[in-house]
Amino acid sequence: MPIKTGVYVIRNKIAGAVYVGSTSHDFRIRFKTHRKLLRRNQHDNTYLQNAWNKYGEANFEFLIVESIDTVSETIVEAEQHWISFYRQEAKVDCYNLRPEASSSKGIKRDDQWIGKLIARSEKHFQGFVGPDGKEYRDIVNLKGFKWIRKFGVKNGHN
Repeated sequence: MPIKTGVYVIRNKIAGAVYVGSTSHDFRIRFKTHRKLLRRNQHDNTYLQNAWNKYGEANFEFLIVESIDTVSETIVEAEQHWISFYRQEAKVDCYNLRPEASSSKGIKRDDQWIGKLIARSEKHFQGFVGPDGKEYRDIVNLKGFKWIRKFGVKNGHN
């Protein structure tokens, strides 16, 4: 079965507001990620998170609005179409923080950004063993971030 990619919405069944998103991966995986972050009260989108907290999980649904076969700018263009449609034509409130769709695919992150990401997940971070055999547990030690990029991080030992 081919991977389904494209544009989706997370719809508040009570307020009618939507969050429009897109994925170049499988919809199921993307929905699971959103649901996990929302359940943990860790979603980056504060509007969506606050609504989830207020109305409860049972009052949200995850819907595919457009399935796309090609993975390229087409997905971002389709996402923009649906953001514009909901905001301008359907006059529906959107939880999206920005009026325009964008993709983070291919963006190079600096060590400071990676450090903030890891720090945000500090309670789950148990350190790692670098290629030099030393154990690194201090997540603000930026020397280790070059190794994280090159070798990846696994909790505990690599």
